[in-house]
Amino acid sequence: MEIPVITSFPESSASLIHRSFGQLSVVLVEVESSKDIYPEDLVEIVDKHALSGVYSFLTPEDQDFIIKQIHSANKSSVVMVDEIKKELAHKEDITWFSVGCSNFGMLHPYSTVIGTEKSMWIPETDVEDYELL
Repeated sequence: MEIPVITSFPESSASLIHRSFGQLSVVLVEVESSKDIYPEDLVEIVDKHALSGVYSFLTPEDQDFIIKQIHSANKSSVVMVDEIKKELAHKEDITWFSVGCSNFGMLHPYSTVIGTEKSMWIPETDVEDYELL
């Protein structure tokens, strides 16, 4: 699944109020599981770890909330991918996964890509120690 979200622009500074900026990110999640997984569950996982989801309709109040969230918090795509990876690694039903993220600048023309996947050589018992490869 490809899930659009907003993450922090790499040069943003959350320590300075209203100095953080967002970037459009598209998260590609692929999973193999021993049980059925609903697309909504994957979207929920990604949205939970992103700075903000991307919505087709927002009220003016919702727009204000998301703009304040983007300007006051800092969540890089690297941190987001790592958090998604850790959550998927803790799900026993998921036998393999891949998480990728493409980022597209809103203020400046650029794009970046980051990705990770569950390796078969990492023992299931050491899932807490599972870090980006």
